[in-house]
Amino acid sequence: MHQNSPGDLTVTVIIYISIIETLLFLVCSQLGCNVVLLLVANLIGMYHKYLTDVTHRHTFLEARKSIKSMVELEQEKKEQVSHDIVFFSFV
Repeated sequence: MHQNSPGDLTVTVIIYISIIETLLFLVCSQLGCNVVLLLVANLIGMYHKYLTDVTHRHTFLEARKSIKSMVELEQEKKEQVSHDIVFFSFV
């Protein structure tokens, strides 16, 4: 029968510690990569939201400008019709 010597136990502990350190390093590396990935994804999302907001604002201002022009044109038409009615009534 083979008996374990104190040297065998020391070698086994050293191997286990080495494996645990390697696994810990890999887990920490993976966590670091995940943090960087999520940070970049959030930055891209914020940039996309900014560009979308700018585009929506520009579209809103153009629509408001168009509606304002239509209202002013309609008002001018009404005034012109009123002036024409007054003019033709005196002629």
